[in-house]
Amino acid sequence: MKVDGGELVGGFECAYDAVMVEEADTPVLRAIAASTGLCRNNSVTVEVVLGDGTSWSRAFSASFSEELSDCLFTTPNPYILGVRVRGTVFLVDVTKPDDAVEFDVVPVSCVAADVKRGRMFLASDSEVYAFDGVRVHWTSRRVSLDGIRDLVYTEGRVLGIATDVGVDAVPFTIDAQTGDAAGGFEGWRFLDD
Repeated sequence: MKVDGGELVGGFECAYDAVMVEEADTPVLRAIAASTGLCRNNSVTVEVVLGDGTSWSRAFSASFSEELSDCLFTTPNPYILGVRVRGTVFLVDVTKPDDAVEFDVVPVSCVAADVKRGRMFLASDSEVYAFDGVRVHWTSRRVSLDGIRDLVYTEGRVLGIATDVGVDAVPFTIDAQTGDAAGGFEGWRFLDD
């Protein structure tokens, strides 16, 4: 799978070409999975080629969630590659791949991009984060009880669908400059007797 070819897409210019290499499906791995019921493949191998022709290959491992697909995505920084493995995101400076860091948000379920202003918005199960490719600028209040989907950026706003107690689809809006949110999960409400 190529960069920006999966579930998370940044859409930013980048100073590299990256692909996720398929792991070998060997008889030993199949035997381990069959006998233990566990899938032993919780890593992905990424190959990167920089503009000057230098290249590297590295494996990234995580085990947070089997439900979220592995993928590669661009970030607002042309030298920072995003790698999602089982819901965990690694941020990799492609000029220093051994210094990759794990993003402090797990899981990252979806993203939206403001390419013109060089920022992206990453969603966990409950909050949204504004990221410029180097640091987080703001974190929204809790906008979802336990899941965010359909995140989009439009006209200075981040829109998405959240969950609330007993409700699967609650829309929310976040001001892209400040992180102030409206709608979505509004907190725990108790019914009066």
